[in-house]
Formats: sequence, C-alpha cells, structure tokens
Amino acid sequence: MNTDQLESIKLKLTQSLESLQAFQLVLLNTQMPNWVEILNKYNNLLSHIHILNSFLIASQTNEMNPNNSLLKSAVFPKQPINQSVEHILHVLLRTKPYPHIEQHENDLIDTLELNNQDVTSTIEAHDERSKRANSLTQRIKNQYDWKLRVQLEQETSSTQLNDQLVSNLANYMSTGTLVD
Repeated sequence: MNTDQLESIKLKLTQSLESLQAFQLVLLNTQMPNWVEILNKYNNLLSHIHILNSFLIASQTNEMNPNNSLLKSAVFPKQPINQSVEHILHVLLRTKPYPHIEQHENDLIDTLELNNQDVTSTIEAHDERSKRANSLTQRIKNQYDWKLRVQLEQETSSTQLNDQLVSNLANYMSTGTLVD
C-alpha cells in the first residue's frame, strides 16, 4: 500500500478543511468583513479544493497502476456517527435515484423525445422549402441576363413612359427576350 499517496491526500484534505474553517470564521465575524479579505479567503479555499480535485482525478486515471492505493481504500469515520444525522449518510451514499425522481426524469426524457420528433419534422420541412427556393432562384438566375441594362428614352414633355415601352419592358421581364 502506498502510504505516501495517502499522506498526501490527508495533507490536502487538512489544508482544504483549514481553508474552509478560516473562510467560515471570516463570514461569521460579528462585524461586516472586508470584501478583499473575503475574496482572498474564498480564493484560498478554491485553490486548495482544486488541488485536491486535480490530485484525485490524476490518481483515478492511474487505475492500472498496481501501487494505486485509492482503489483498495475503505473510508470510515473516526468517531461513530450520531443517530440523528445517520440518515444523511444514507442519502449521500445512495447511487440510484429515488423511484419518484427516476420516474420524473423518465417522463422528462419522453417529453423531450416527443418534442425532438416535432423539431425534426419542422427542420425537414424547412430544408425542403429551402431546397425549392434555392432551385427556383437558380432557375431564375440562369433564365435572365441580369447584367443587361435597358436603355429608356426620356420624354421631354413628361416623365411618363409610353405604353409600348412599358409593355416591351414587361415582356422582357417575363420572357427574357427584348422585342423592339
């Protein structure tokens, strides 16, 4: 058994606990604590917890190592647990959700699957409309010469176009051929 690894974890846990107690002491002070002091204690606490978390994750990824003593460890309290708070231990150690919570989660998942089918059909319909619009745009783009400019004669007496020119322009817009 690798005692160095366990001692290292014990040290990190002790440091985290001391940081937590120092943070609680600052918060429980009767006076209004200084914001900078609160921030420093909080950062210190987060730092210790992050280091402990990183160490535990690193040892977890090292599962194939035969010297990994965390896999063989059994954790138990030094002092017996008080009967009044023993139920909390059962809640914390429970790995399967309560039946009513599990049923609620399953109902939510079923609801999401139903909504997912609606969303999928909406997406497919939108994609189909987009394809039709794209093909129509491509047909119109290929049908007309969009760079051709039509010369219009301006009448000197009025700004209105004569009927023949308007019908020629409308014919050009619908057929793509210019008729004189």
